[in-house]
Amino acid sequence: MHNRLRVKTALQLFGQAVKASQELRDLSGLAHLDIKPDNYVFLNKFQLALIDFGYASAFDEPIGRVTGTDIYLAPEVRTALNRGTAYDPAKVDIFNLGVLLFILVL
Repeated sequence: MHNRLRVKTALQLFGQAVKASQELRDLSGLAHLDIKPDNYVFLNKFQLALIDFGYASAFDEPIGRVTGTDIYLAPEVRTALNRGTAYDPAKVDIFNLGVLLFILVL
């Protein structure tokens, strides 16, 4: 039997994940660059917290190195690295949030 989250619960968790990413950007000017289920923990009362800022970089500065976990890498990271160019860290966090949403509702 597959224990899926109810859609309402999945959307509540996703909303918290998005909020954590926005707060990181707004309060520190950083993109996380490794958003995945393993980098969230539960605090009290079903509250999510974003952890592991080892790849975090300035939100508005292009990056030319590998960041994040291989199986969650955004396509633009692979493309940029293959071309020897930089990529937009904001787009990476957005892609990874989409992957997280997919995992939550899968």
